[in-house]
Amino acid sequence: MPFGGWGKTASCGCLRREVTTQRSTTHGYSYSSEYRTWGDMVARCTNPNHKRWADYGGRGITVCDRWKNFANFLADMGERPVGRELDRIDNNRGYEPDNCRWTDRSTQQKNRPSSAYAGLVRDPGTGQFRAKGSVT
Repeated sequence: MPFGGWGKTASCGCLRREVTTQRSTTHGYSYSSEYRTWGDMVARCTNPNHKRWADYGGRGITVCDRWKNFANFLADMGERPVGRELDRIDNNRGYEPDNCRWTDRSTQQKNRPSSAYAGLVRDPGTGQFRAKGSVT
């Protein structure tokens, strides 16, 4: 019997709903960009069926044990600034606090592993990559 027995109503039902919501809510970020970023990071590194597995988990990129918990990831990285993406400073190392940052897309793309640019050359005038042998 809730709230000490029959006849001792503590609320109209709102309290029960609020208590249930509080009990089942872990961090309040389930639909946030931080949570989606974290979930995709974990999936790329742990799920062989993920479309990017070969570039991450398949080549040994891991997520540190601490970051397998979203709350720890959020505590270490903070909220995602507008226009920023998760980036690994050293692309040969895994996702861990001292190797990750929120950065802009331009910086992130310049930080790709060199194999991502196989068959491309950087145009000295624009800094853009283009296929070898193509004329700009």
